[in-house]
Amino acid sequence: MRRYFGVLAVGALFLLACLPAAAGPINSFSGVKLQGVSNTTVGGTFSFNTTTNQFSNISISFSGNSMFGGVNAAYNGSMKGIYVQGKGWLFSWLTKVGGNLIYYSVLFNPSTNQFAAAGWIVKGNNGGSFGYLSVPEGGAILSYMFLSGAAIFAGIVMSGKQRRQRV
Repeated sequence: MRRYFGVLAVGALFLLACLPAAAGPINSFSGVKLQGVSNTTVGGTFSFNTTTNQFSNISISFSGNSMFGGVNAAYNGSMKGIYVQGKGWLFSWLTKVGGNLIYYSVLFNPSTNQFAAAGWIVKGNNGGSFGYLSVPEGGAILSYMFLSGAAIFAGIVMSGKQRRQRV
């Protein structure tokens, strides 16, 4: 019986360690490589109001050593999202800044606080695109997979011990 309390205690500590990983909504990204353009990264932000289903504080910026480095665009108003069944809320925004045509789109799921952002920038015959998928819990993919696997493994170990005890 004492051994099972030890396993239960370890399981409880593991769950407590995982709780801080459940961070609040992450509605920004940075350092995403602009495909098709060397030495350039993209960053963007947005806010989402779950009451009105509106996006606001929308901005995107490009940095690096290319013709797109230093290009910034911001949407100063708010726009109603379009609901995509089973996926979440979507906004798409097309703007022109200093001769650069910029497209920025975000699909946001407020129940999981995950989002996918994509877009492109074009000026003349030059252009690049980007894509970003936020990771659950706000961590790195590897750490999230490790924590998920450890939780599943702990459940298997605990259920196996319970079955052996009954036999």
